[in-house]
Amino acid sequence: MQFDELIHLMKKIRLHSPGTLRSVLILLGEALDDLFGVDACALAIPSGKTIYVTKWIEGLDRVRLSKALKLQKVHGYRYIVLDTERDGKGEKAGDRAFSILEVPLLKGQHGIGTLSLFKEGERAFGQEVKGSISILSEVFSSMILPFISLDPRSRGESEDESLKLELLEAVGDERMMRLVLLRMLKLSRAEFCAFYTAENRGYFYIMLEGRELSPRIREIREKLKTAYCMFANRQDTKGMLVESVYYKRQENNVTYLLGNSKIESYFLVPVTFDSSVRGLLFFGSVRKDAFGRDDISIFRRLADEGGDRTPLVFKLGGETGILEGVLNSIPFGGALVSNEGRIICANVLFMETLRMNGSIPEMIQEIGRFSPFNLQGVWEEFGVLRRNLVDRELHSVSVPGRVVAVTWVRLENVSEDVGSVVFLKDVTAMREQEEAREDMLATVAHELRTPMTALKNSIEIMLEADCCNNEFRGRERHESPYSSSRFMNIALRTIKRLGMLVDGLIDVSQAGAGGRPLEPVRVNVTEFLEDASFLFLEPMRKKDIDFEINVDESLSKLVFDRDCIEQVIQNLLSNSIKNVPSGGRISISVSPCSEALGNIFPLVPWKYIPTNRFVDMCVMDTGSGIPAEVAERINPSEDLDGVGDRRSSSLGLYIARRLIQRHGGSFLIERGEDYGSAVHLYLPVNPEIGEIVRTVRLVEGALNSMIGRGLAPSIYSIIKETPGRWLEIAGKWNIQPVVKPRREEITDIGVFLWPLGEHYAIALTAEDRFAQSPASLFDGGEMQPLDGDNVGSISIGWAMGPRDGVNYSELIAVSLDRAASGPVTVL
Repeated sequence: MQFDELIHLMKKIRLHSPGTLRSVLILLGEALDDLFGVDACALAIPSGKTIYVTKWIEGLDRVRLSKALKLQKVHGYRYIVLDTERDGKGEKAGDRAFSILEVPLLKGQHGIGTLSLFKEGERAFGQEVKGSISILSEVFSSMILPFISLDPRSRGESEDESLKLELLEAVGDERMMRLVLLRMLKLSRAEFCAFYTAENRGYFYIMLEGRELSPRIREIREKLKTAYCMFANRQDTKGMLVESVYYKRQENNVTYLLGNSKIESYFLVPVTFDSSVRGLLFFGSVRKDAFGRDDISIFRRLADEGGDRTPLVFKLGGETGILEGVLNSIPFGGALVSNEGRIICANVLFMETLRMNGSIPEMIQEIGRFSPFNLQGVWEEFGVLRRNLVDRELHSVSVPGRVVAVTWVRLENVSEDVGSVVFLKDVTAMREQEEAREDMLATVAHELRTPMTALKNSIEIMLEADCCNNEFRGRERHESPYSSSRFMNIALRTIKRLGMLVDGLIDVSQAGAGGRPLEPVRVNVTEFLEDASFLFLEPMRKKDIDFEINVDESLSKLVFDRDCIEQVIQNLLSNSIKNVPSGGRISISVSPCSEALGNIFPLVPWKYIPTNRFVDMCVMDTGSGIPAEVAERINPSEDLDGVGDRRSSSLGLYIARRLIQRHGGSFLIERGEDYGSAVHLYLPVNPEIGEIVRTVRLVEGALNSMIGRGLAPSIYSIIKETPGRWLEIAGKWNIQPVVKPRREEITDIGVFLWPLGEHYAIALTAEDRFAQSPASLFDGGEMQPLDGDNVGSISIGWAMGPRDGVNYSELIAVSLDRAASGPVTVL
């Protein structure tokens, strides 16, 4: 046997981190089958009179197996078959020949058991393998011994210890539990034997002598639960209860029918493990004084604490024990998970939230087989991103409308066994309330439409009548700054804007949209600001506030949505008037943007976009100033498309910021050193620049969404000197991209391209085929020229998420660095 084969075997076992004897034997059987073609393995443990068989094979029954293992009594051993697809009785015996390799399991000089390897054929194991028995013995012993009892004391004590381990291991296994309780019923000479545990969830098992005792099941269950809470020092368990009832015999016993089935005598045995009570046994009889001291002493070892020799699945002490206690006290579902995805322990609410039936699976990946919620995707995202996940939502695949929020937190330097903790919370009711609020919002907005429409029509009629009267009287329409026509024009625009706000409320409540499409028009800036501030002149006059409008001559005409910007200006003026004292000052200035664009829009590569003029429309006052905490919430962060804070105290500023962002601009609040504040509205001079900023925000949102869903997207920065058009260049790629897609058109399949001017473009894809070789999108990194006269170069850089970063800012910086490192020459 080669040494590297043994190394491979040990690595495979260590990689899966098995927690039970069954798990390690299953993995060992699979590995030995791969390495040596072993058909089956049998582990014989004489102290516990137990034989574990990885699987039954044709021609190998219990008689032949007992002879092969050199056992004196066939019926004295308990057989545990690990291949659950078989019935455990073995196939019909035949004349097939098997080679058997016996590998002793040793602790020091003491033999603890034997692992026998079965392989079809005579002399199937070569001399090389037989000569390696001593090495195999050492390797197998190191793998298996931590999971079995090694108590070298009296045989009786070893049997009792083995009985406890069998009982704890059988929880959740109906067939195994039936055998254990049947054995205990015989040992105790009782009429019934019951076991209750609340580990992870409630389990109640009872073995009855016959069906005549069935009316006593409820009484036994309640007594057992009450006694368990007392022994384990726990509150009454209200969680799910898995109940199983077994009968030793099926026929009726006439003596019980004629006599009294009342429980006359009983005794309780706490099953203690690792300094805590894991369960409680209840033995009872309808006979008075049925149990003597000798009967009770048989089970005395079940109340002793387990030692280091016990299976790891029950080994919860130290830091892990503390975490388990915390987990059982929190008011929502939780589970401790190892770095490999093994569920170490979970509380009752974890099971209830996932709506699981039966026992907890060993691995996180297996939960989807037992629950309508599948944690596999969230677990993979948690492992790939290497960061904590908060409130990832899972939707039920079989129960419509059920939603569970998942929070996964990494635990470092807390416990060797525990790598992370996952918390679950059923948020179905919360989502239903949100939907109800949205429905109410849509209803209110809809009901506001009718009176507003009537008011708008009335003002339009009054305005038309006023115009007719003015013409009839031969007067000028605007003979006075306070003419009724001017007031009605302003009132009509206000009513229209309110109508658009109501339409926006309906859009948001129904589809989560950002509002109506923008309608940019060319505006005389000075006249626009005078009209927008007209309604505030009288309040400012009453407070003796000095008001001034200054517009740079080069910016007298701009293109933007008049209603949106008027709403922003009026919101800011309204705030200023409230906070500026009498004798103060308010001003509106429009000037070229003096800030560096990289500070205002940090994620846009402005060096490749030459036409990038912005205007600074600033509303300044000498009032008490916008509070620092409000400014911090509203001002833009590194997240270019951050949603900001919608608290009621800053709702107007939040709305103003969103309206400016929809124009492709930015919103900044500056507070004075002593008093006052200045709100800067950075607007693009032409709509094309605003479209570039909005496109970058769109790409950022799509990229972050892909990473948040556990995908590995590729983002490309493409810089070209050739004058060719982007559509023609993209036509040469291996896969045709979707050019300028909208948000709803971006999917996990396909390639998407956004030109940001003549010399720069961004591409994005989440397809796995480009993960290993991103340049394969461009036919190995080289693109053909458009015609023979165009000679230039195209530089391409890319970044992979989350390998090169976990957000847009990090990934776009990596892609630009790679693009700058060397161009791809056009052939």
